[in-house]
Amino acid sequence: MAEATKEAKDKAKDKGKEILEGAKRGSQDFSALVDERLPELIKLAEMKFDSALEQLLVLEKKTRTGEDMSSTSKVLEAIADICHKAKEYKTLNENIVQLFKRRGIIKESLKRMVKRCISFLDEMGYDDMMALMDTLLSVIDGRIFVEKQRARLVLKLAHIREKEGKISEAAKILQEVQVETFGAMKKKEKTEYILEQMRVCLLKKDFVRTQIISKKIHPKVLQDPAVEFQKLKIRFNELMVQYYAQAHNHIEIAKAYHQIYETPIIRESQDSLLGTLKLVALFVILSEKTNEQSDFLHRLALDVNLLKIPEYHRLVNLFITKEVLNLSEFKNDFQGEFSALPVFKGKEESDHLWKEIHLRVIEHNLQVVADYYKVITTKRLSQLLHLNENETEKHVSQLVVKGTIYAKIDRPRGVVAFRKTETPNDVLNKWSSDIDSLLSLVENTVHLIQREHMVHKVAVAAD
Repeated sequence: MAEATKEAKDKAKDKGKEILEGAKRGSQDFSALVDERLPELIKLAEMKFDSALEQLLVLEKKTRTGEDMSSTSKVLEAIADICHKAKEYKTLNENIVQLFKRRGIIKESLKRMVKRCISFLDEMGYDDMMALMDTLLSVIDGRIFVEKQRARLVLKLAHIREKEGKISEAAKILQEVQVETFGAMKKKEKTEYILEQMRVCLLKKDFVRTQIISKKIHPKVLQDPAVEFQKLKIRFNELMVQYYAQAHNHIEIAKAYHQIYETPIIRESQDSLLGTLKLVALFVILSEKTNEQSDFLHRLALDVNLLKIPEYHRLVNLFITKEVLNLSEFKNDFQGEFSALPVFKGKEESDHLWKEIHLRVIEHNLQVVADYYKVITTKRLSQLLHLNENETEKHVSQLVVKGTIYAKIDRPRGVVAFRKTETPNDVLNKWSSDIDSLLSLVENTVHLIQREHMVHKVAVAAD
C-alpha cells in the first residue's frame, strides 16, 4: 500500500515538472510574421479572395499551435474583415463555426473575432445580418468567456423584433438572459440591461415578470452619486410608475416620483424639480387614507419647495385641515392646474383621475364629519357631501369596511352614529380607569407635599 502511494506521488511530481517546463518554454512569437503577411493577404483578398482566405487559415493554425494569442487574434479579425469587405457572409458564417471547433483555439482570440463581427451588423442587409446573428448566437451559447457579447447580441435581436411589432418574442428572448450573474459586465451596463428587460415586459403587459425583474436591481446601485447612475435611477422609477399605474397604486407612484424628486440632477433644474413635486403632491392626494399616506402628506406640507407652487401648497393644506371641501369649488379651483400635468393628457386617464379625486374628497369630508359629530341625520350628511342618500350610505359603508371610520346607520330613524354606544361594562371600566388616575395623582401630590415639609424642617434646623 505504501509503495503504491509513493509511486503515485512520484508520477504527480514528474507531471508537475513537465507542466513547469512547458510554462518556461512559453508561447512562440509570430508578431513579426503576422505584421508582414497580413497587409499582403488583405490586399490579395481584393483580387483572389479564396486564395487569401486559405493562406490566412494556414497562418491561423501556425499562430494557434504556437499559442500566440495576440497574433491569432489579428489573423481571426483579418478573416472577418476580408469576408465583410467582400460581402462573403456565407463564407464568414461557415468559418466562424469551424474556428470555434478548432482544437486548442485561444478563447481571447475568439472573443475578439466575435466583437469584430458584431461591429459589422449595422452595416449589413437584413437577411445577412440575421444569418450572422444566428451563427454567432449558436456558437457562443453556453460559453462563459463570451457571455457579455451574447447578451449584447440578444438585446440587439430583441430591439429588431420590437421594431417588427413582435413584442412577445422580443420579451421572451430578452428575459432569458440572466445578466445579474455576469461577472464580466460592468455595473452600469448590467443595470441598463435589466431596465431594458423591464421596459419590454411592460410593453408586453407582463406585469408579474416586470416586478420580479425590478428586484434584481439593488437599491444601493441607484444611490450611486455618479451622474450616469442618477439617470438610471430616474429611468428605473419612471418604469416603476408605469408598473404601479396599471394597478392604480397611487401611494407607490407618489413614492417613485419622490425618488426622482430627490435625485441631485433633478434638483439642479428648477422646472424639473417643481414639475416632479407637483406629481408627488397629486398622487399623495389620490392615495387611499392610511397612516402611511397621512405621514407622507404631513411631511410633504413641510417641504419648502412646495411654497414655490402656491396652488399645490394650498392643495396639500386642504387635505390636512379638518374642514369639509366643496367638490364643485375644488374642481373649478384646480381643474386648470391639473390639466397642465402630463398624466391628465389622455381622456380615459383624465376621467379616471378625476373620479379618484372625487372619491378622495368624499372620504376626506366623511372623516371630518366623523371627527366633529357623534350623530348626524342622513339628510344633513348628504348635504355636506353633496351626494344623494344612497351614495352617502355606500361611501360610509366602504370606509367602515376599510376600518377608516366607525359608523352605524339607522335607516328607520335616518341617522348615522359615528360613536360606539357604551355598554354598562364600558362605562364601569372607564370610571374605574378615571378613579385609578385620580388616586395616583393624589398619591403623588401627597408625596411631594411631604417632601417639601421635610426640606423645610431641615432648613429650619440648620438655622
